[in-house]
Amino acid sequence: MPVCATVLIDINRSGFRTDDGIAVASAAIWPLIAKENERRRGLILGGLITFVVGAGVIPLLYGLETEKPVWLAGLIPLLIGAVLFLYGVFSPRGERPGAGAPPQPR
Repeated sequence: MPVCATVLIDINRSGFRTDDGIAVASAAIWPLIAKENERRRGLILGGLITFVVGAGVIPLLYGLETEKPVWLAGLIPLLIGAVLFLYGVFSPRGERPGAGAPPQPR
């Protein structure tokens, strides 16, 4: 009879939610967690880079054209970067399918 290994995950670290505060995840869940963390890091980094580009374009455009409000075009990447960053930080960590269910025997 095969032995099924399970891992107990702390609710604060993983974002899984169950009634008793502990989730049981099989080894198949770990690649999903790693992929989700990688996506979050990409959103945060991309948001920061886009925000800084927008912040740099604003004074550049203002220095080139002071009579017309061309510098407002720099707000576009600045705000897009802010939204990407905030979404990466505050996006909900939804419950994965099967996260709270015990592993099925083979």
